[in-house]
Amino acid sequence: MCLLVIETDHLVRDNLTHHLRQRGFTVRTGQNRAGVAHILKECAVEVALLGLEGVGREGLEFLRDIRAASPMTRVILMTPPDCLHDAIEGIKMGAYDDVPVPYDIDLLCVKIKRAASQGARRTKPP
Repeated sequence: MCLLVIETDHLVRDNLTHHLRQRGFTVRTGQNRAGVAHILKECAVEVALLGLEGVGREGLEFLRDIRAASPMTRVILMTPPDCLHDAIEGIKMGAYDDVPVPYDIDLLCVKIKRAASQGARRTKPP
């Protein structure tokens, strides 16, 4: 499974990537829209983690880009308390789920696996 972490804060991104790789995930990272677009063309991303902290409405533009370029990718929003309205809007726009920040890594891993398994079921032929 290819997992994409989109987070503008490099310390948060590196820390999260480290923990996810320790748990066996194959992780790609992005911090801007051009980089994310390149990754989506290059690899079949099953799940994307999208950090909303500090990006405001631009986070929803990331979501729109992902949904357009890779409709089967499940997007999980990482939502700080002050961005709850953006998370609600993101769910309405097609995000799969959200997880509050600070996140619990075990809960996040459960949500990633659930998202990937549901995405796999949608792509299997009848």
